Amino acid sequence: MIVTATHLASEVIPKLPMGQWVLSVPKWIRYYLARDSSLASKVLRIFIDEIQKQLKTLSGTKISDEAKLGAISFIQRFG
Repeated sequence: MIVTATHLASEVIPKLPMGQWVLSVPKWIRYYLARDSSLASKVLRIFIDEIQKQLKTLSGTKISDEAKLGAISFIQRFG
């Protein structure tokens, strides 16, 4: 975990302002997501797409449709 975080901080993520979002789903849904990686990928894609739409909407400026959100995700399964 420390090696991955160090690599991301020093080699991958640019030194720019950024935010962090967390998606937490109800326990009964976690069962399905843990057993179906395709479903988990679809849920993550919807989550990222919605964040991108909201950032474009809330920015108050005209943003090119070619602009894309950069994302790194880690799925944690505990608790």
